[in-house]
Formats: sequence, structure tokens, C-alpha cells
Amino acid sequence: MEEYAYFLQTAEHEWLEWRVQSGDKREQSQVLQKPITVALIDDGVDVNDQNVQSRIIGGRSFCHRDEEQNLNQPYYISGGGHGTAMAGLICKVCPTVKLFILRLDEYSIEPGKRNITAKSAAKAVRDAVEKKVDIISMSWTIEKTDSNGNDIKELEDVITAAARENILMFCAATDQGAYKDRTYPAATSTKKIFKIGAAEASGAALKWLGDQTLVDFVFPGHQVVMEQHGDPRVKKYTPLTGSSVATALASGLAAVILYTIQLAEVSKERGGPTGGLPITQESRPYEGGLLADRHHQGKREQVYYGVEPLRGRGQTG
Repeated sequence: MEEYAYFLQTAEHEWLEWRVQSGDKREQSQVLQKPITVALIDDGVDVNDQNVQSRIIGGRSFCHRDEEQNLNQPYYISGGGHGTAMAGLICKVCPTVKLFILRLDEYSIEPGKRNITAKSAAKAVRDAVEKKVDIISMSWTIEKTDSNGNDIKELEDVITAAARENILMFCAATDQGAYKDRTYPAATSTKKIFKIGAAEASGAALKWLGDQTLVDFVFPGHQVVMEQHGDPRVKKYTPLTGSSVATALASGLAAVILYTIQLAEVSKERGGPTGGLPITQESRPYEGGLLADRHHQGKREQVYYGVEPLRGRGQTG
């Protein structure tokens, strides 16, 4: 995972270096299209977190503080730290991404368990559509009840609207076993939403993952470290587990893919070597990863990038 993030940063630097050498004096913002933006719908994000603070471009909160005075909790504070962790994982995979934060309304029935209102989720997705984001990341689940049926219907409608706008959507599968397989937004009728489950290091799905036939992909989701390895500022690593973790990583990977496509298209227009990218198009699978040819400072070298465990629909182990 970190190898790809490093590769992306290095490729961008070399691409910008090539532009300068070729006489292209335009600012990066003039060359690239709009930044790849992920709408992170969660419990808010701590904007003072050093891993994400430069990536956040704005946000909105639907978490009520005082309904009578129409006051909400701020989006730039995380209610339980979950949103901050998910933001960190997305940025860890794609360090060039921009985040638009949408904070959900929550209530508590039992200590230590957060419950999200479907009404606030629907409002958040609608706002993401209006902001014309590229990706929506939803690392949570909501169960349909007798009291929230209308709000669930509204959530389904806005997710369908997002699909019509070709926004990539990633949501978490349930982690409560196969008998809990009708949670939302995964249970929405549209096929244009990726249901993500958590996998162990071996690639096998976690044992408490829900109905695996309803899962599109599994991503690393067991004891995933949020911090960057080797960061001297980190005194203690924080391992995270669950399909919410896997969903954030999937969203980050999607951002990487969109960004590299954007770089390739712009470089091709400028007529650089092999489309302007410092990495050639010559690459091939090798020992579970990718072996790519790179031309750097006039020299040709081969670089290996390992691949994290990833399976297709309904596959395990």
C-alpha cells in the first residue's frame, strides 16, 4: 500500500520535472483537471491531524447539537475518531487526494455503539452529489427499522442519483455475520455501488464478514496500521480492523486510479516521452505484484510494486 503511495508521489515529481525541462511554465493547477475529490461521509474529521489537514477542502455537518436553534456539531471535529482514521487511510493510499467532509448525525442505544440516522446519511449523499465529487466513501452501515423506512427510501433515492452522475461509491459490508446481510447503503438496489469487505493478510475474508456473495471486493481490513511506517513522529502504531477500514482503502485506491489517468491524459496531450509519464507503458505481473520499466535521468531501471490482497466478487481465500 505504501509502495503505491510513494510511487505516486515520485511519478508526479518526475512528471513535473519533465514539464519544466520541456519549457511548460504553466502552474500545476492550469495543467491538471480539477483535483480528485473524495466525499468522506462519517463522524467528522479532526482538521488538526497532521496526516490529513492539508487534504481537507471543506465540509458540512448534519449532526445536530441544538435542533431548536438549528445548530450542528462542526464537521472539522470527529465525534469518536472514526472519521479521522478513515481520512488518514484514504490519504495514506492516495497522498494527492482532496477530502470533502460530511458529518453524520448519531444516536446511542447502548454504551460504546454508535448508530447513524438514515436521514442525515441521505442529506450527506445529496450534498456530495451537488458538490460533484468523484468518489463517495461510506465506512458504516444502517439497519432498516419500522421507524426509519421513509429515510431509508430517501437514502436509496439519492444513491441512485449519485450513480446517474457516475460518482464512484464505496460502502462497507456488515461485520456482524451472515445473518445480518440487509444493511444500508449496501442493500440499495443500484448496482453502481461497490460493497467492500475486510480481508486478512492471506486474502481470506474475515470470519465475521456478512453474506460474502453480496460483497464486490475484499480489501485489507485486519490489523491495518493507520500511520506511515518509519515516521519518526509516531511513537505507537494504531492497528485497525473491519470492513470500514477496507472501504477507506478501496476509496483511496480509486482516487489513485483516477489521478493517474488524469496525469496520463494531460501528459499525452503535451507529447512527452511515452505520453509524458516517467514510467513507461511496459509493465507485467511478477510474483504477485507489478514489474515496471522506469526511465529516470537518462537511465532505464526496473521497479517492483507489491500488490495488497484483493479478491473479486464473492471470492475468499
